[in-house]
Amino acid sequence: MNEVFEIVIRALAELMFGLLIRGPGWMIVRRFRQSDDVNADGCFVFLVGLLFWIVLGALIGGITLLL
Repeated sequence: MNEVFEIVIRALAELMFGLLIRGPGWMIVRRFRQSDDVNADGCFVFLVGLLFWIVLGALIGGITLLL
């Protein structure tokens, strides 16, 4: 039972890590870089995706403070 739980947790973490952080990062980097060979597993893509979510959270937090 522990092995199944570990596999499910690992799959959910990979899904969150891959789609929610690296997905937007890859789209942003691909948009602004001239070369088409952007490494979707690269550190730069991860950092841009993380920065995207931080900025989005700050904007949403700022808007809710104004309301």
